[in-house]
Amino acid sequence: MIKLKNALSCYSCRQTFSNLESLYFVESESNKGFCSKDCIEKFYKPLIQHYELWLQSLYKDFGIHELVIQDNEEHLVEECMNNPDEVYEFHNELQEKIYAFILNKNNSTFFIVLCTSLTQGEMLGPSFIFLTVKTQHLPLLEIFREGEMISMDQLKKLKSSEEMSLKNKLNQEFLREHSPEDEFVEYLEFKKSKILADLIHLSELQDSENDIPIEKYPLYGHYLEKTIHQPDEIYEASDSSGDRIVTFIKIFEELDEFNPQHKRSDGLYYIVLGLKYAPKDFPISVNVEKNEAHRFSEEQGNDEDSQKIIPIVSFPTKSLRVYHFFQNGSLLSKNLSC
Repeated sequence: MIKLKNALSCYSCRQTFSNLESLYFVESESNKGFCSKDCIEKFYKPLIQHYELWLQSLYKDFGIHELVIQDNEEHLVEECMNNPDEVYEFHNELQEKIYAFILNKNNSTFFIVLCTSLTQGEMLGPSFIFLTVKTQHLPLLEIFREGEMISMDQLKKLKSSEEMSLKNKLNQEFLREHSPEDEFVEYLEFKKSKILADLIHLSELQDSENDIPIEKYPLYGHYLEKTIHQPDEIYEASDSSGDRIVTFIKIFEELDEFNPQHKRSDGLYYIVLGLKYAPKDFPISVNVEKNEAHRFSEEQGNDEDSQKIIPIVSFPTKSLRVYHFFQNGSLLSKNLSC
């Protein structure tokens, strides 16, 4: 039977794609998918400008000056995103959500991050950031507290209900009439979107002009196989849903384009993150080539307890910050010559 060909489009540039893997998502419970970091930034730029003008008008109305976030305070912005004291949720008329993350330093200085969100770690975490604010002015702070306050317990419930729902759906009876392989791929894509949110977050905390843009990641795909089979470092950690994530890292020195016999010192890190699972955890047969990836696994046999690893995402970076961020979990292996 002839079926209608699947067509998906980037929410910004409207370029069409035939599979979900080509799109990235930076908002929970949203169908806004983007094909590149540039498209994400282009789409949200008017909102950034709107909130920046709004903030400047508040400074003027309150008769106060902007407090500049200094370089040595960047870690406090990160702490605000990763371990906030308060989080508030706002809805517009379209029921689109934005969040205000607030960090209280000594009851005198407050750091605020206004952003969209995805589930991240053990809580709802920022994905695309509209504003970062430092203030000691309590009336200004109260404006960011006008939304619905979300407790830490609620945040964990939001994370659990959203992230685990895809995994649980694999075993629900009504899915028998659908392709379980597609559902597993969807689950991997959800995790991939979370990792993208981390990368965008990291790029906003540093001068990322010299790092490799997301849309150029496919140009470095030839590094994948060597990273998997000859990694310099391997880490394993549990994510917020209890899944085991294995991270493979390899350091590459790039060849000088004018003299291929010489290597430049400014190399790159290639990073591969994979989901470690046993067939009993996901009782389906997955065709990973459909996911445009090659399965790499550590097998102790063909029974249900065999441990396999399937790629979620792979990417290059020249950023030490990104490299250190993904050195996460227990170190399983390290090339001592690095």
